Amino acid sequence: PGVSLNDSVIVSGLTGETTAYTWTLLGPATPVTAGTCLGIDWSTAAIFDSGSLVVTGNGTYTTASTTVNAAGCYSYTGNLAGTATSTPVVLAAGVPAETALIAANTPTATTQASVNVAAPGTVVTDSVVISGLGAQASTYAWTLVGPMAPVTPGTCAGVDWSTGLVFTSGSFAVAGDGTYTTPPSTLTLPGCYSYTSDLAATASSARFIQAAGVPAETVRVDANAAAVATTISDQTTTSGDTVTDSVTVSGLANETTDYHWTLVGPVPPATATTCPPAGPAWTGAATVQAGDVTGVGNGTFSTPAVTVLAAGCYSYTGVLDPTPTSSGVTLEAGDPLETTLVTAATPTLATTASASTGLPGLSVTDSIELAGPV
Repeated sequence: PGVSLNDSVIVSGLTGETTAYTWTLLGPATPVTAGTCLGIDWSTAAIFDSGSLVVTGNGTYTTASTTVNAAGCYSYTGNLAGTATSTPVVLAAGVPAETALIAANTPTATTQASVNVAAPGTVVTDSVVISGLGAQASTYAWTLVGPMAPVTPGTCAGVDWSTGLVFTSGSFAVAGDGTYTTPPSTLTLPGCYSYTSDLAATASSARFIQAAGVPAETVRVDANAAAVATTISDQTTTSGDTVTDSVTVSGLANETTDYHWTLVGPVPPATATTCPPAGPAWTGAATVQAGDVTGVGNGTFSTPAVTVLAAGCYSYTGVLDPTPTSSGVTLEAGDPLETTLVTAATPTLATTASASTGLPGLSVTDSIELAGPV
């Protein structure tokens, strides 16, 4: 498109007369078969340009130049008027030497998402650099597909985008080659997102389409990493005492969730003064008490007090439920900060006689005071 065409006309057989040559340029006609102008029915083709030449005898003549901006097939026709001594000559459209195939421009859109790894709540845009369109106006349509669950954690490679839902979409006018930017979109949920591209065809340019999944056009939104830090109220205590657990939650993004706690035990101590670490020693430990704390956000709270009776080791476990934008957290038994060693209480016995001295026949009693657990 944008090329100039003219027709070279060689006239012979005249005997010195002057006559006229009338020409037309037909088109653009749509090819019947891609890449060739064969088989076109030129009888229905539109006249794109026309003109005439004064022919003063045998020789070579050239038609005026015509600029064609639209893709398709074009063909010249010709009519050499008869003279007193010469018959007219008519040239129909479609002669291969008189036919030109104007191929459409093949524009491209080079695109880049503003970020490729993000957190929930990130605002993204897509930079679109269009080339090969020239000054032709067109329309660019885009979609943002997602969120899609990653096939492999930490990457969006291998995602089947054909099943993805459209998160948002839009279009804008394009005034030729240049750089354009899509409107901002806020990615609220974790997962994989990807932009698609569709640059509409024009009279002189082919359509350009880019499907989802191009790495430069893909954004992986990772869930916020919630964290839970816990500390038991006493790491050593005695039978009959109570313990609580201090729980500090962080990393939630202005959301609330639920926390589930359990106190398990007793299990045998590892040594006289220490409890076993996380692992097999805690497998199958009995539940002493469990509970739920609802509506948990970032901050610190304490679990209800629990009375520990039997000697041995006890430990808290915890589960923070995930939210739409944050990962969950699971705490196993045996963390030293979550473990207490309970020792058996030792009772004491104090006695006092009612009299320390006396005469024969004196009646005495004994006062007995028992302290501590029995």
